[in-house]
Amino acid sequence: MFVGRLGPNELGALGVNTALYSLAFFLFNFLASTTTPLVATAVAAQDKDKAGQVTIQGLILAGVLGISLLGGLVIGQDWFLGVMGADGSMLAPAKEYLVARSFAAPAVLVVLVGTGVLRGLQDMKTPLLITLFANAANLVLDPILIYSFDLGVRGAAVATTAAEWLSAGAYVMVLWRERETLGLDCSYSVAVRRAQADYLPFLQAGGTVLLRTFVLLFTKTFASSVATHLGPVNIAAHQVVAQFWLLHSLTTDSLAVSAQSLVAVALGKGDMRQARGLSDRLLQFGIALGVFWTFFLQAASPVLPSIFTSDGTVATAVYSIAPIATFVLPISSAAYVYDGIFIGAKDFRFLAFSMSSAAVCVCTALFLVEPLGWGLPGVWWCQSGMLILRASILTWRYQQQRGPVPRQISKPVEEGTVAVVDNEELEGSVRR
Repeated sequence: MFVGRLGPNELGALGVNTALYSLAFFLFNFLASTTTPLVATAVAAQDKDKAGQVTIQGLILAGVLGISLLGGLVIGQDWFLGVMGADGSMLAPAKEYLVARSFAAPAVLVVLVGTGVLRGLQDMKTPLLITLFANAANLVLDPILIYSFDLGVRGAAVATTAAEWLSAGAYVMVLWRERETLGLDCSYSVAVRRAQADYLPFLQAGGTVLLRTFVLLFTKTFASSVATHLGPVNIAAHQVVAQFWLLHSLTTDSLAVSAQSLVAVALGKGDMRQARGLSDRLLQFGIALGVFWTFFLQAASPVLPSIFTSDGTVATAVYSIAPIATFVLPISSAAYVYDGIFIGAKDFRFLAFSMSSAAVCVCTALFLVEPLGWGLPGVWWCQSGMLILRASILTWRYQQQRGPVPRQISKPVEEGTVAVVDNEELEGSVRR
């Protein structure tokens, strides 16, 4: 809003950096996804030492990765901006913004860990309040730094960086307030030694979630690249329909986040029946939400393209792929909820396996789109196929008795009676 008044070069510089930082920070979202189930399970099992250990491990890793990311962005600024297409008169303001914004990297990663810990404590309200506080601070600082201090686009970056550090500070204060619940040791040296004692499980979980996220981003980027080679009209239509998918994913993600926490808590208490019941119910909600979005977007498809474009040829291209993109939304919702369930059950490896397997098949198909003349519909059939493959693989795993949250079964113990297999036996089957 404020940067747009500085001129097209500054606005373009902001756009390039926004895309770059969104990609960079999304890759590190594994810090939240990994921390949530580990903390939730530990707290539910009343293992304060483990909860505190995971929290400190996450914060240390956030600091190390954040400083590394800061250095990498500053040192490689020319390469990153070149890849993102910033050149000419846009390059100078883009560099100004990138360098100033890079100092927010450690704070953003601390925020991700704090969000994961609070989700593990089933506190969804505090992250929302901190986000609102940070956005308000950013809104106040923007005009002051951009115009009053005459910092231009650098001022916008400084305002965002300051807001991120305020947010990180707020999370640290909240975590300190919850130190009894989390079993955080007041002695820094003791806390760090405890965190370093068993870092491997955290790193393994984080690594598999990072792999899953990277594969997902790579596949989406490759699909966009294929659409780009089909011409400007096709890539424009591709981006318009991608916005519909983004809107759907943002609403469905709330169910996935709930699954991460609720399933982890139930398993931490040893209540497999509750974990399975919650999982089934969240899947039902997710599929119902996907059905709603399918019907809504199909009904609104005659007018939705006009919101994003006034070009008739682009609108026609949107109409050609909208049915493909919308019919798969219930399956997409199920895949998102499965992600939350499997993360809550700490079945990280299978999540990465399912994503990688589906991505290999889909990327192979995407290679054939242009040579075989499948056009833009072919790109979207490939993307829809990835969701179908991934949801199918996860459904198979979910229904297995050795899956992350298996159904409780009954077995005869003596004539005329039945007994339910207890939770410990079922949990043992999962571990095996």
